[in-house]
Amino acid sequence: MSDQAAIYVHIPFCVKKCIYCDFYSKTNLSLISDYVKSLQKEIERRAGPKEKISSIYFGGGTPSLLTIKDIDLTLQTISDRFLISRNVEVSLEVNPGTIDLNYLRELKKTGINRLSIGVQSFNDDKLKFLGRIHTAEQAVRAIDDAEKAGFNTVSIDLIYGLAFETQNVWLKDLKKGVSMTPVHLSCYMLTIEPGTPLDGKVKKGLISPLGSTTLS
Repeated sequence: MSDQAAIYVHIPFCVKKCIYCDFYSKTNLSLISDYVKSLQKEIERRAGPKEKISSIYFGGGTPSLLTIKDIDLTLQTISDRFLISRNVEVSLEVNPGTIDLNYLRELKKTGINRLSIGVQSFNDDKLKFLGRIHTAEQAVRAIDDAEKAGFNTVSIDLIYGLAFETQNVWLKDLKKGVSMTPVHLSCYMLTIEPGTPLDGKVKKGLISPLGSTTLS
């Protein structure tokens, strides 16, 4: 049996729901404070495994909607009740439309040492279609600010396979992503998940998904 374990912290809040997303999230941001309080209680109840915690991951939703105080308190609660590895990786998913340089600098002080930035595209038309709240300019700035704030481990996500997307549009996105020199670059094909707004548009004939030949 492994002597290491990981902790995932789900933050189910978003400014707005992206057209393709089927993850559980709410847009009522006034609930965040109560949620964080409940989160502290759950951490306390679940405390005590013998394994060392080698990874802590804040996913969502949009974890970067949390205040620095809330993130710091959550990490402190985890640290007080679990055995944390000296080299623990502490990741937080970031939406470029919810952060600035000052936020990232303060975030670094909490112990977060890895950022996963949800860029999705450097093309404003794609971002608008996907329902993202940030612009291409904000995406670039977020990556630059992460470096300025002292984050050495930055991952960015890109999405391809939109109905109107050409190969050239995707290649521009990919080249831009590589040029930003992230430690990790994840590329995801747009999938039509049941029950999402995107699924509804496809069923109504408003959007025609790309065929497998085109995607290949």
